[in-house]
Amino acid sequence: MSGPKGDVEGVNVMLDWVSRANITLEPISYFQFRDTVVVEECATWHDIETGAEISSASVATVFILANGFITAIQRHNNLREALQAASLTEKHRVDYK
Repeated sequence: MSGPKGDVEGVNVMLDWVSRANITLEPISYFQFRDTVVVEECATWHDIETGAEISSASVATVFILANGFITAIQRHNNLREALQAASLTEKHRVDYK
């Protein structure tokens, strides 16, 4: 898993992040080519005590797949960065509804 704070490995690291991040990620758009998927998301962070919204931003995540499993996750601050990192463009947009 890669993100603004660096790189880490392991399922346990991902599970730990999910349990403490207090974040909601709502998909906005999808891009795919072969085993690379980029998801643009509306991210909302919540106060751990009250659940109140603290902040929100548009972010994007690159998922690398192999044999039906997610093998890498790269979080980016915006869609442009994620598409560039994944070597994808607008032509790879997927209508997913």
